[in-house]
Amino acid sequence: MHEARVGISAAETLLRDGITAKERKDFRTAAGLFTDAIIKSQELNYPHGVLHGLINIGTIWKLKAREKGSDDFARMARLSFAEAVDYARTRQMPKEEVIHATFLLGQAEVEVGNVSEAISLYQETYDYYREHPRSHAHTGDVQRHLGTALVKAGDVEEGIAMIEEGLSAIRTFDEIEAFDKRNYVWETGALLALSDAYSENDQEKARQLAQEALTIATERELVIRKEEAQKMINKLHTS
Repeated sequence: MHEARVGISAAETLLRDGITAKERKDFRTAAGLFTDAIIKSQELNYPHGVLHGLINIGTIWKLKAREKGSDDFARMARLSFAEAVDYARTRQMPKEEVIHATFLLGQAEVEVGNVSEAISLYQETYDYYREHPRSHAHTGDVQRHLGTALVKAGDVEEGIAMIEEGLSAIRTFDEIEAFDKRNYVWETGALLALSDAYSENDQEKARQLAQEALTIATERELVIRKEEAQKMINKLHTS
């Protein structure tokens, strides 16, 4: 039993180190760590480690899709998250594990342009976390993703209201498992989502929101969000 606990602890360390590498955009190192975590977890019959290795590799593809504007990377992300959902269901994992993978599949559906499918997946996720919250901040992050998808679908006012509610919830900063600074990743993500939503009709507000995101990302050393915020600011200055 002690040996198994040590092995599980090692798998969790691999996942944490992989997330740290992913945040600094060292994707090659991150992918190796996640793969090692999957192998170790499978050998230990530790489904949680396998699932989170799978979804983090999917997240790498999602980030590459956004960075490169690549449909191929977006499809890789979608396949990875769909496999994660299937794995969680097949292994009869706790409902929250299935829902977590479902939420990430929603993100991939946005990347490949299936916005209506994304809205359905996000709504399922949001409904679950309203009943079974992990933290206010986490539920707020799910809410801002749903709001962003609604904006993309043309329901701009409803979407903005939902993102703003999500941002308020995120700013309770009560997400405990924040080894990867996710409270601030979520805050800056919501600010950039609002910036994008306002970009058509209120560019000054959009610029202020993007600048706020950039300031937080710089202070908190969020490499990916910093690049996203700078890209948004550049886009607003040229539009």
